[in-house]
Amino acid sequence: MSTEPVDATIAAIESALAGSAVTFVRLPAVDLAAADRLSVLFESFQTHDVPAGDQAKRWLCDHALVEYATARTTLALAEGRLEGFYSLAAQHADLSGPERAAAGVTADRRRVPATLMAWIARNPQASVTGRQLFLHALGTSRQASELAASAVMVLDAHDESTAQMWLSRPYRLRRSERQALRLWVPLREA
Repeated sequence: MSTEPVDATIAAIESALAGSAVTFVRLPAVDLAAADRLSVLFESFQTHDVPAGDQAKRWLCDHALVEYATARTTLALAEGRLEGFYSLAAQHADLSGPERAAAGVTADRRRVPATLMAWIARNPQASVTGRQLFLHALGTSRQASELAASAVMVLDAHDESTAQMWLSRPYRLRRSERQALRLWVPLREA
């Protein structure tokens, strides 16, 4: 494996950490040396003290670097710390007829291509807001949908309390008619 993309990403991360403006950096496939450097950053990540936050941090520390083939993780960095992150993966969504129509899907099939926001978490003291982190993930999902068709971005809420947060302002995701904790938003802009 070439170390060029990894070295460039490490340099981008170091530069972003030195700055005050939030910078988003997507993780490449990394080697063990880079993984050791990044694991220190991940272990120092602080998140909300709730079960969903604890699980997101554990995933970041244990899996973000080794699951490159199945999930792409983007870091939000500023002021010497990891402000937040999200991870996206290819998925499908089981949508009802009205949900397909709302997503702009004209094909008559229940399962439609989707982008899964597998993980998202934010440091409570971060300058990046949850909305900014979410909108960046949504924008990335929309860009990806231009290369490989994807009709919606979905997420599986950790619990009902987390689902309620995503259903409210400023996120306004929609609840799946088929799965209670599966939430979604169309990728086609209205």
